Amino acid sequence: MEYLVFGAGVSGLGACELLAKQNNKVYLYDKDKKKLHDLKRAKLVADSVVLCTKSFKNCVHSTMCIVLSPGVLLTPKIDKIIKKYNLTTLGELELGAKNCQGTLIVITGTNGKTTTTTLTDFVLNYAQKHSFCVGNVGISICSVALKTKPQNYIVCEASSFQLEHSKTMHPHIVAFLNFAPDHLDRYKTLDDYLSAKSHVFDNLDNNDYVVLNYDDDVVRACAHKTNARVIYFSVNHILDSFEYSAWVFEQVLHVKLGDKIHRISTIGTKLSGMHNVANMLVASVIALLCGVDENLISEAFVKYTLPSHRCEFVGEFGGVRYIDDSKATNIHATTNALANIKTPIVLMLGGSDKGEDFDVFFAHIPNNVKAIVTFGQMGKKLYKLANKYNVNNVHYVRDFKLALDEAKSQSLAGDTVLLSPACASFDAFDSYAERGDYFKYLVCGGDVE
Repeated sequence: MEYLVFGAGVSGLGACELLAKQNNKVYLYDKDKKKLHDLKRAKLVADSVVLCTKSFKNCVHSTMCIVLSPGVLLTPKIDKIIKKYNLTTLGELELGAKNCQGTLIVITGTNGKTTTTTLTDFVLNYAQKHSFCVGNVGISICSVALKTKPQNYIVCEASSFQLEHSKTMHPHIVAFLNFAPDHLDRYKTLDDYLSAKSHVFDNLDNNDYVVLNYDDDVVRACAHKTNARVIYFSVNHILDSFEYSAWVFEQVLHVKLGDKIHRISTIGTKLSGMHNVANMLVASVIALLCGVDENLISEAFVKYTLPSHRCEFVGEFGGVRYIDDSKATNIHATTNALANIKTPIVLMLGGSDKGEDFDVFFAHIPNNVKAIVTFGQMGKKLYKLANKYNVNNVHYVRDFKLALDEAKSQSLAGDTVLLSPACASFDAFDSYAERGDYFKYLVCGGDVE
C-alpha cells in the first residue's frame, strides 16, 4: 500500500519509520522544503521513503491514504485534493495505536498532560509493568509500536491536534485532566477545541475507564459522552459517595475502586502545588487499575522528578531564584505557576499569539508579582493590556535575552524570576523546550550573575 505522510516532525518521521518497516511505499511531504533536504542529508529517513520536495500533488495519484501529523491543519485546499482523489486520512496517533500491542492509556487536558503522563509511566515502570511513554511528550507512538508486546502498557500524552484526526482509536483508560482556553489560533471556538479533545471518548465501552476532573465543570460534564466507567478525582471535595473516585485528605491520596479504598502518602514527594496533587491522583488511579500496589506508588512518587521546563528550578544567583516554566504556553498554566510561588515574583511573559484573552489574567494578577517583563511577538500587546488594568511596574523588551536582563534588573535578593510565558514559542524558537533551554543557558552561562 502507498501512504503520503504530511509533516516531517517527530510524529511524521515516526509514521514513516513504521510504514517503511511494514514494506509500504511511503512519500513524505512538508511545506518546509529545507527540512526535507536536511533530513535526506542527515539520513534520518529510510532510503525507501520518497521525499516530496515539490508539490504534494505529485505524490497523490497512486496514494490511498494520507497520514496527518498533529501540526498539520486540513486547509480547504488540502481537503479539496483529498476529496478529488478519494483519499482516506489517518492521524499519526491512530496509526501508531493500530499497530501497538498491550494496554493503551491516553492522557489529555489543557495543562498537566506531560507531568501526569511521565509520572504514570514512571510509576508503572517502577513497579516493573514495562510501560512506554509516547505522544506529545516528544516520542512518536509510531516509533515504538512494533516494539510493544501484549503485556506492555503504552502511556500516551494526547493533544487536541492528535485527537482531532482520531476515528477508531480505542484506549482502555482515558484521563481528562482539565479544560481551559488554548489553541484559539487553530480552533474558531472553545467548543471546537473541546470537540477535538472529546474524540478520545468515541470508541470506549463499559470495559474501559475514564478518569475525569470533578472540580472542572466542563470535564465533569464529559461523563455523559462515554459508555466507559467514570472515575472522578478532586482536590477540593471528598468523593467517597461515588463507587469509583479519588480525593486528597491530609497529604494522603484516597482512591476508591468499588468496595476498597486505597491510601497513598504524598509525604516526601518533590511535586508541590495542588495541580500536582491532581496529577498524582490521576497517576494513582491509573496505576491501581493496572495492578500496582499502593506502597509502590508512594515509593515511586518520592523518587520521581519533574520533566524539564515545568516550574524547573534553574539556580539562585545573588539571592534571586530563577525558575524555567517555558512549558506554560497558556494562561491557565501560568496562573498555576504563580499560585505556587510565595516570594516576590518578576514574571517574564510573552511569545507568539495563541488567540487567548488576557483581560481576566491582568485583572487578577497576584499581589506578589512585583514586576512583569513582556517580550516577543505578543510583548507590546501584553504591555498595553497590563497598563489598561493599571498593573504596576510593567516593561516591554521584544528581544528575549534583553528581557531577561530587564527581569534581572527588577529583582532583589529573595525574589523569583519566573519564565512562565503564557504564550507559544514560535515567534523566536522552534519549541517551548528550546526557549527554556536558552533561558537556562543565559541564567547559568554567565550572562546572569
